[in-house]
Amino acid sequence: MHRRNFLFGGVPLSFALLAARPVRSAPLSHEYNLMTAGSGKVATIIDGDTLTLEDGQVIRLVGIQAPKL
Repeated sequence: MHRRNFLFGGVPLSFALLAARPVRSAPLSHEYNLMTAGSGKVATIIDGDTLTLEDGQVIRLVGIQAPKL
């Protein structure tokens, strides 16, 4: 009887507690040595998170999940 209670109650509860544990947030920008850009006009869009400015700078957006084209 106790074994069945454990299997039907304890095991699912253990999985639920593991799934609900806190997840570490995304790394901060200083951990990646990122820099803040100024302003500019977009000349071309390379893919979902990379673009080129009119002055030739290639900008890669960090922290978004965009599909690759």
